[in-house]
Amino acid sequence: GTAVFLAVRHGFGRSSGWIFLIIYTLVRIIGACLQIATIYDPRNMSLYIGTAILNTVGLSPLELAALGLLSRSVSSIQNSHSTFLQPHHIKFIQLIVTVGFILAIVGGVKSSDSVTATGTFATQPLSQAAMGLFIVSYVLLAVSTILAYLNVSHAEEGERRLVYAVLVSLPFLLVRLVYSSNSIFSNNSDFNSLTVNVTIFLCMAVIMEHIIVIIYETIGLK
Repeated sequence: GTAVFLAVRHGFGRSSGWIFLIIYTLVRIIGACLQIATIYDPRNMSLYIGTAILNTVGLSPLELAALGLLSRSVSSIQNSHSTFLQPHHIKFIQLIVTVGFILAIVGGVKSSDSVTATGTFATQPLSQAAMGLFIVSYVLLAVSTILAYLNVSHAEEGERRLVYAVLVSLPFLLVRLVYSSNSIFSNNSDFNSLTVNVTIFLCMAVIMEHIIVIIYETIGLK
């Protein structure tokens, strides 16, 4: 509800970032519904695969939200000061995340086909490529945030808070990224999409995501 309010208040454009909080919320609600459905139909592998796909792609709306907020600040900075970092640089990073989002979905579907055919879950190259793009986009996001922070004094007062919000959220986003990276690249069963360790998932994924969303929504309300 808060995400919808912020999107209505500040705008639904990609550059605002708030629309991606709505997408994130929908992804998490649908994922939770699929997970609950496994209780009543534990042999339906499609439910487990659907949950795994949504857990993976849930990272992308958070990155896109951060980039959207940062884009607003960069545009504000550009109004009074010329810097190397331009809004089109942010849009390029958003494109990388979007491509990763698509690859993650396609890779997850192919993994589902693998489970149906062999009975085992195998991470697909497309999923690995998607995670690689998420990692690259995070590095670019971090660099862009630092560049924006160095010039934040030239932004309007309200827009400066967005830079601070993204900067504070980066460590939590990194922990979430590390979790997803392990689930894709590691053979550790604790991070496996089908045999997930609930405690690790809670601490490295769920709590991290909640903190990030709280940071963004708090800044948006102010």
